[in-house]
Amino acid sequence: MKKYRKPSSLEAGAEPIFNLSALYESESNPVFVMEGQFDAISVEQLGFNAIAVGGAGYSKLVKRLSDFPMESVLVIAFDNDKAGKENAEKFSKELSKINVAHIIDEITENMS
Repeated sequence: MKKYRKPSSLEAGAEPIFNLSALYESESNPVFVMEGQFDAISVEQLGFNAIAVGGAGYSKLVKRLSDFPMESVLVIAFDNDKAGKENAEKFSKELSKINVAHIIDEITENMS
């Protein structure tokens, strides 16, 4: 079986925000903010809007939202590990500073 190898950011450059257009598709529906692209695709397959920030790449999204605000509520649904939880809290604080409506997903809290 082949193993998947993702190049480092030094090799490939900064990872872009996946499915960025979902932020502006519907002002009445929430947008799920995931860490990984496959997570975002899974949420999209369920009929919701989702983007992926690639781990701690949430700072790119904060910059984007500062420059181009949107009306939807963000649902932060990062991985249910220590790093994911810490990044969700940091991301939430940054979103609060720029007055972006958001919540942190607590559903996955009970799944570990």
